[in-house]
Amino acid sequence: MQTQELAFLQKLLLEAQADPKAAFPLTRQLSRTAEAFSQHHRIGLQIGKRFEYRADDLARAQALIRSHALPLQASSTPLDRAQASFIPGRSEKHTSLAPHHGEIAILPLSSGCLYQGQPLPSHLPGYMVITEQDGHAIQTKNIVVVENFETFVQLRRYHWLLNHPAVQQASLAVFRGDNLFKANHALAFLHLRREPVWAFPDFDPAGLGWTLSMPRFAGLLFPWEGMRERLLRHNRTDLYHASVAQWEQHLTHSSHVDIQRAWQLMHSLWRGLNQEALRDI
Repeated sequence: MQTQELAFLQKLLLEAQADPKAAFPLTRQLSRTAEAFSQHHRIGLQIGKRFEYRADDLARAQALIRSHALPLQASSTPLDRAQASFIPGRSEKHTSLAPHHGEIAILPLSSGCLYQGQPLPSHLPGYMVITEQDGHAIQTKNIVVVENFETFVQLRRYHWLLNHPAVQQASLAVFRGDNLFKANHALAFLHLRREPVWAFPDFDPAGLGWTLSMPRFAGLLFPWEGMRERLLRHNRTDLYHASVAQWEQHLTHSSHVDIQRAWQLMHSLWRGLNQEALRDI
């Protein structure tokens, strides 16, 4: 039985258990999973574009799950691969969390960051990986969220950023997220914290746009002096026009002084700038 098939039956049983007095039959929309159970296990009766489930269908569903030595109810907490290994006859790859579930990439930018009271090195190359739950044990004074991964791992080459007063205190960089380190886990980590959150995005409407969702947003990190000249020199009108329609209204109504400063500058020139262009200056 595949993971999605088990989840289908578990949800069906849970619905019946949640309200035993509910009128039968229970219904599901036409799907390959519902069709397969009806054809091969006599679970569910197709009526037009839906399937109906009565008490005997639920009994067969329970019997089918038990025959595979699987739980009738989904676990309230997701399993990792070690926990899933104790389910007989099942591959741990199909019943567990993805290997990088909950992970975030972090980078101490200055001394003073601690993990469980021990210093986190701020001078070593590379970056660190931690789960959002383990992030509770980190102590820092400021958090810097970085949009792009290459910039994140090379952040110590952004000398103007390292000289910012907030970064020179105990500061921790957090990668915003991609296909490996999911953005929702990084955001969940930020919501668990209490420190001011600074952002270093691309200098374009989309880059400013995602910073609007940052909790305890303190400001934007840019080398403000000379930004007008850089925008004109690089001439990235494509970065401006690619996302201005989506974000113009939100940015215009933002009251944050840094958002307004950046938005008015790029809007007046109709240009943006990728954050990688700000390295080594």
